[in-house]
Amino acid sequence: LRAGTWSDPMLQDGLGELGGRTVGLVGYGAIPRLLAPVLVALGCRVIYTARTPRDDAVGEWRTLEALLAESDVVSLHLPLTPETTNLIDAPTLKRMKPGAVLVNTARGGLVDQAALLDALRSGRLAAAGLDVFTQEPTDVADPLFQLPNVVVTPHIAWLTSGTFDRSFSLAAENCRRLALSVISDFGSMELRVLPVSMSVAMLVISGDLLPVRCQLDESSGRGAPREVDAGTLPGTPSTPVTRWALLSKA
Repeated sequence: LRAGTWSDPMLQDGLGELGGRTVGLVGYGAIPRLLAPVLVALGCRVIYTARTPRDDAVGEWRTLEALLAESDVVSLHLPLTPETTNLIDAPTLKRMKPGAVLVNTARGGLVDQAALLDALRSGRLAAAGLDVFTQEPTDVADPLFQLPNVVVTPHIAWLTSGTFDRSFSLAAENCRRLALSVISDFGSMELRVLPVSMSVAMLVISGDLLPVRCQLDESSGRGAPREVDAGTLPGTPSTPVTRWALLSKA
């Protein structure tokens, strides 16, 4: 409209709907848990991949290979680790359904951008939506920006006033939990217990952060863990222990 043009009927072949499409979610953390029901409400069939199937997941679990072959839209929701770096590379892109769309709002390093460029230019992929890039800020001369079948945004999917409000609230809550933590000394080892919920705490043992299941004793007024299943810690007893008395360094 700003250019003085109106809709062109010839563009119809390049447009589509989410309804009736299969959307594959790579990763099933907090964001995909919220996104999946919305996609279902829009008429999508949702499949997902994670290390193991989730009992409470909305959608059907698939291996990554099966998800790529079935999905009309593949959406990435993973952290960037040595294991996930360039997870979507040239061989992986070839496993995707011809004409599929790739959406990456997670981390740029998950995708081999050179391979993605080739897949988009060749028509193997229909389109891509990218909010993150391997290098940020990204060079405006990036060839991906020149393609008509790529939608790009400058890493702003998280940038809302609501996100800032929640971030500040979360930071304050983390400070509160840290203030409620319990510190005990075992010789040269310091043990800090950081309550997370009524059933989970984080142990910081000599700088290592380890999650454990526990029961919190609210009667102390400090939210201190009363009983911990130390079997999750290497070198510690496999039975629940009370007040850390039996905890020892691995």
